[in-house]
Formats: sequence, structure tokens, C-alpha cells
Amino acid sequence: MTDLSGRHVLVVGGTGTIGTAVVAAASNAGARVTATGLFEHEIAGRDGDTASWSTLDITDQGAVLSFVDELDDVTDIVSAAAARPFAGLMDMADDDLTALVDSKLWGSFWLGRAAGRSLPDDGTLTYISGLLADYPDAAAPVAAVSAAVESLAAGLAVELAPRRVNCVSPEALGSTGRGTHAGSGDDVAALIVALITNPWMSGSIVPIHGAAKP
Repeated sequence: MTDLSGRHVLVVGGTGTIGTAVVAAASNAGARVTATGLFEHEIAGRDGDTASWSTLDITDQGAVLSFVDELDDVTDIVSAAAARPFAGLMDMADDDLTALVDSKLWGSFWLGRAAGRSLPDDGTLTYISGLLADYPDAAAPVAAVSAAVESLAAGLAVELAPRRVNCVSPEALGSTGRGTHAGSGDDVAALIVALITNPWMSGSIVPIHGAAKP
């Protein structure tokens, strides 16, 4: 089993499907895990052996920087928080578009700054984008923001080195691609843990989609 003993993993957006799976996978691999959700009701009853839970608004730069600074010994950050309204630009409500950009893009900037301030030299930052970044056949706003996150990850891998920065790009959960297995949060989480533990992985955008796209 992959060993994360001695690591302190922060999962931002730990209440979603992928975030929940990352919390479990990191904990099962021996890491100490801190996880966040946006609202108190999202994290109610979750605090316990698997992770220590707190609320955090990823769109608030000051809150993000302070939160990570106060953790003091965090070694790895996984960004799984974002509002993801799925619609075309012409159909998406203004508030939904703002929430998408604020959480998925600005939130990624703030976590990048937090990583640069707080992570040790062997620390890692992992973003989650989406396959629409490479195959934008629907939901142009989501595709555009996902592509921006991938560019940010590649750039930060250089800027924040020797800290390692990667990005995972999944197809929609439940998709089988050209196989028979329906992709799940656990599949994405296993890939994220592998990126955290592989010391030669940095600046990588890693798709996971079961050959759904050519």
C-alpha cells in the first residue's frame, strides 16, 4: 500500500465526491489529514479519526493564507473545492459564472500562494481540472477555467520548485470510457495519492478517463 506516514495532507473541498475519497485514501495511507468544507452543515459530524475538519472559503485569499499558515506543518495540499455549474456561456446565470471563476480559478491562485508560503521543499500541491479542458465540446466556461487551472499548475511547478505541483484531469464520474468500469471518486483519489508519493512527478497534467477520448 502507498505510504503517506509522516505527511500532513490538507484536502480543500473535502466534502465533495472526489474530496471525500481523497480524505479516505490519504488517511488509509497513513497521513494525518485536515479537510475543509464551505459550510458548517457540510462538515457536521465528520470530525474524527479520519480527518480534522474546518470550514474554509476558498475565494477569500486572506482566509486561505491564514488557514494554511496556522496549520504550520502541512506537507501536501489537494484542491478539490469549486462551484461547477455545468452550462454553456449563453445559458449560465451571471452569479453561477462568478462563483465558478471565484472558486475554481481564484481559489487555485490563493492555494498556490499558500503553498509557496507554507509547504516544505518536499511538499506537493495537486489541482483537479477536468477533461473538458482538452475536449471543450460542452460547457465552455467550465472548459475555459479547467484549462486555466492546468496552465497554472504547469507554471507553478517551475515557480515553486523544488515543491511539486501536478493536476489531475478526470472525465465525468460514472463514465466508463471505452471499458466497463464506471470511474469513481476513489479512482481519482488513488491517482492523486500516487502523484503525492512519486518524487519525479511535477508539472504533469494527468488525464483519467478510461480511453473516453482519443
